[in-house]
Amino acid sequence: MAMRLASAYPRYFAANVPVCAAYVLKDQATGTTQRMLTDAQILRLRSTPTWFVHATNDPVVDYQATTGRAVRLLGNARLTAYPNVVWNGHEFPGHWSWIYVARNDPQTASGVTIWEWMAKQRRR
Repeated sequence: MAMRLASAYPRYFAANVPVCAAYVLKDQATGTTQRMLTDAQILRLRSTPTWFVHATNDPVVDYQATTGRAVRLLGNARLTAYPNVVWNGHEFPGHWSWIYVARNDPQTASGVTIWEWMAKQRRR
């Protein structure tokens, strides 16, 4: 939903942080997929600072088909991709990447945390 809102209203949000960007839905019974956002809609996110967070072992939302694809398309988005979700020595399901965002764990190379980064963003 974060991607859909930021794409539909690119001048409304100062920042966008999709966690497990679920814009491709897969029907488990039939194996068919449905895209909820077109590439053109994703490209509208270029005007909104975006930081994706996702575990690459997510069994619910395929990392490569969603976050990986969006990051490649945009070319200017930040990405924190974890191999799995482990916090305080406990491994959680791969879809639980939100744990890292809730704990302010993702950081830039210079040590700016995701919450600090979001707070610094301004609408242009």
